Amino acid sequence: STVQYNALQSVDWRFTPVTKVVTQTRKRVFDPFISAGWSTLGYMSVGAGVFYHNLGVEYRYLRGYNGGNDGHAVGMKWRL
Repeated sequence: STVQYNALQSVDWRFTPVTKVVTQTRKRVFDPFISAGWSTLGYMSVGAGVFYHNLGVEYRYLRGYNGGNDGHAVGMKWRL
């Protein structure tokens, strides 16, 4: 391109203007999470799981206090 007196005089034929910008974001397929909870039945829980797209699987360890038994729980989650 040629500029004279602060004005564009000519544009070379090989000039290709940028007309479109493409931005791609990649969403993770596997998304891990951790959890913790408390119940009025006398249980505390800690757990972990993973989401595959919007479907999640979770494992929790239940710890009984005040004489409660320990246990395990498996759950499914759906992310909205």
